[in-house]
Amino acid sequence: MNITKFPFLFIMLICQNSFAQKQANIWHFADGKSLDFSSGAPVNVTGSQIFTYEGCASYCDKYGNFLFYTNGGGRELGGLDSGTIWNRNNAVMYNMKGTEGGGFSSAQSSVIFEAPGQDSVYYVFTMDEVEWDFGASPSTIASQPGGRGLSYFKVDVRLNSGLGGVVLADQRLETPSYEGVCAIRHANKRDYWVLFHKGNTGLGVYLVTPTSITFNGLYTNPLPSSSSPIIASPNGDYVITSFVTTGGSNSLNLLRFNDSNGQFSNPLALPGTLVPEFSPNSRYLYAAKVTAAVTFDILQYDLQAANILNSATILGNYATPPSSMQLAPDGKIYLALATTSGLDRINCPNTRNASIQSNVISFGGAPNFYILPNFPAWLFENNDSTYVSLGPDTIRLCDVGGSY
Repeated sequence: MNITKFPFLFIMLICQNSFAQKQANIWHFADGKSLDFSSGAPVNVTGSQIFTYEGCASYCDKYGNFLFYTNGGGRELGGLDSGTIWNRNNAVMYNMKGTEGGGFSSAQSSVIFEAPGQDSVYYVFTMDEVEWDFGASPSTIASQPGGRGLSYFKVDVRLNSGLGGVVLADQRLETPSYEGVCAIRHANKRDYWVLFHKGNTGLGVYLVTPTSITFNGLYTNPLPSSSSPIIASPNGDYVITSFVTTGGSNSLNLLRFNDSNGQFSNPLALPGTLVPEFSPNSRYLYAAKVTAAVTFDILQYDLQAANILNSATILGNYATPPSSMQLAPDGKIYLALATTSGLDRINCPNTRNASIQSNVISFGGAPNFYILPNFPAWLFENNDSTYVSLGPDTIRLCDVGGSY
């Protein structure tokens, strides 16, 4: 037996098993920023035309071929983007004219996923912002008294010589509705659940199948906040969003989610926390928590612990909170910080050995406020806690803290 071949076989099996989904390989966000994870590590890419204050989404096909991206909507104000879907060549595929879609100041202005049972067709669900009437004309306000809320578009990427085109535009589902939209793959691996804030009345759910988009129900106890993002775990078992507390402030609540019937259960309040994200194996939850000194600890919670709240460990501390956390195709979590012009990263998030690495990506220029793209979380699911990082001739294993 040639034992020198074994490590390479081990590495290949891990890579094939751990990072199979390529739909999230390309990110477009903020003011023309773009990252390409196709090589396994993020690379800065130029040419993006995106402009957004917060929400955005981009999508590749299952082979990693880039398709299109969007800021989810815009405004009628002159000099600002009116809401756009761009194709893979950074050209305008569809102009929302400032009166369609959602709003680029929505925390989750959009999310993209495959249309169930329809080859080469994709849904773009959009979400409005709480400032929906800022800069809007009196006629627009009169025609959209509750804002644009939750809407959807359909894109067929076979049109226009493979650059794609919108075949169904601005289909209004719910008004008022603000800031949060999340897509969770159904347990049948074909359909999708779309979660959203139904005004101030609760956390709503739509079921998307090959034949219909139907309202599935409303969760109201406790009452969710109407202006916060909705984050799901990669395995679809958990959802976290802000809820209104007794004193009127907001606090993150963790919920169990049934991806077979779209029902919520077992709410758990996480006081003082914000900006959450899950590990790829869905065991660990990360969030920023306000300290007595008004700084922000980055916490890791173990969702398999007997007492989840008591399982919290501190990974690091920031003077200001991260504006966004997002899982990436490399199995790591990226943190956007309003005080820097780059991104930090949580390494080994599937393990108790998780750690923060500062300034792993630099965009240059002045510090800015970034919200990273919104993806269906199942794209990042990975139950293997062993991440491999190759040095000159070393394999380092996060979960054992050593090397071979």
